[in-house]
Amino acid sequence: MSSTDLRYEVFVSDMEPVTVAAPPRPDDGPSLWSSMSHALIYGKTEVLLTDPPVTRGQADTLIK
Repeated sequence: MSSTDLRYEVFVSDMEPVTVAAPPRPDDGPSLWSSMSHALIYGKTEVLLTDPPVTRGQADTLIK
């Protein structure tokens, strides 16, 4: 890989329960944050994570 080559990987987190008061859903189901995508862009010596996870559980899953 040359120093200008970039690669990427995309991960999509699961939906997470909302822990603050939220308007009731029409179907009476639990309120959930929408799923979220995280992109890891990396080269030979540097890395960039876009849209980092919201919760510790999402971060732990992404790390694995």
